[in-house]
Amino acid sequence: MLFPTKKERNSLGEIHTRKIVLKAGVKTDISYAGLGFISLSGEGEIELKYFSKIKVVIRKAIF
Repeated sequence: MLFPTKKERNSLGEIHTRKIVLKAGVKTDISYAGLGFISLSGEGEIELKYFSKIKVVIRKAIF
């Protein structure tokens, strides 16, 4: 796994945290600008951590 260097981390901004509630029967995509997306299904709660300069979009799954 690759990790950004200290200099790269500083250029990405602060770390943000966001909680997502997943509902049964609904597929959800978490899209990270410039990085890709992951699809989730099932019921539960997750916590995302991401740098402030990376746009994160939560959407209904496209597949």
